[in-house]
Amino acid sequence: MKKILIVDDDVEISVTMECLLRAEGYGVETANNGWGALDALLEFHPDLVITDVMMPLISGLELVQRIRKIPGFCQMPIILMSSVEPRVRKDDFGWDVFLLKPVSLRALLESVHCLVWEN
Repeated sequence: MKKILIVDDDVEISVTMECLLRAEGYGVETANNGWGALDALLEFHPDLVITDVMMPLISGLELVQRIRKIPGFCQMPIILMSSVEPRVRKDDFGWDVFLLKPVSLRALLESVHCLVWEN
């Protein structure tokens, strides 16, 4: 079973994505901030991380940078989500896919499938 870590401080968004992805057969864990995500990453060993940008404590962009520095996780696919387009370059931070909120559930599933099964 492929595993996905969802990181978002909006509980409704996390629960919606968790239910959708579990229904598709994925194992899912959630975290509501970057510190929780880093702990979950090391315990859960996901195949993919989906993270919001605007979060307390550690932003999604900083989380991506930190993940890329952890041995064994530097190539793991990451989906970045936000209600505004990032003002930074993808290559400078290292996410794989950006999804604009509100996220289309179809776009989310297509992105997850491509990143988890084709990488």
